[in-house]
Amino acid sequence: MSFYSCGALSSITIPEGVTSIGDYAFSWCAGLTTVVIADSVTDIGNIAFSNCFSLKNITLSNNLTRISHGMFSKCSGLESIIIPESVKTIDTSAFYECTKLSNITIPEGVETIGDSAFSNCAKLDSITFPSTITSIGEWALSFYVDDYHYYIKPPEKIEVHFEGDAPSIAPHLFNNQSVH
Repeated sequence: MSFYSCGALSSITIPEGVTSIGDYAFSWCAGLTTVVIADSVTDIGNIAFSNCFSLKNITLSNNLTRISHGMFSKCSGLESIIIPESVKTIDTSAFYECTKLSNITIPEGVETIGDSAFSNCAKLDSITFPSTITSIGEWALSFYVDDYHYYIKPPEKIEVHFEGDAPSIAPHLFNNQSVH
């Protein structure tokens, strides 16, 4: 089942009984504003909701184990998200260029944050990592020039909180930012 580039789609409810959503399934659905995913879903493929510019409301399955590669990349309308406690991994570029995402709390249980997971989230001013975090990838909270040679202005500062000991942190995590 794929709705790739279905611009007229405005909302979707994934019903109980569905266990997975494939790669690119709803990518480029520019009019998609609301998504509700049943708890029977345990896996969502890479880039499944990327470039859904109007996406504002999403309810994720409470049995999801990872936020996949690029799952919400360039969802510029996404202001907040509740990550289920079942999630163990937030993959590479999961929230890349979610330019309205302002604060996020990573729940207990998440162990790994991938490279560029929150890169170019221009309004992100607060992030809390749980004590279960063991590694945070390169450029995870950075701002940089991309392939199109434009620059996204970073926030003046970002508040980073670690519950427990700070994990293994890759180089360039906070590229060009003031951390408090």
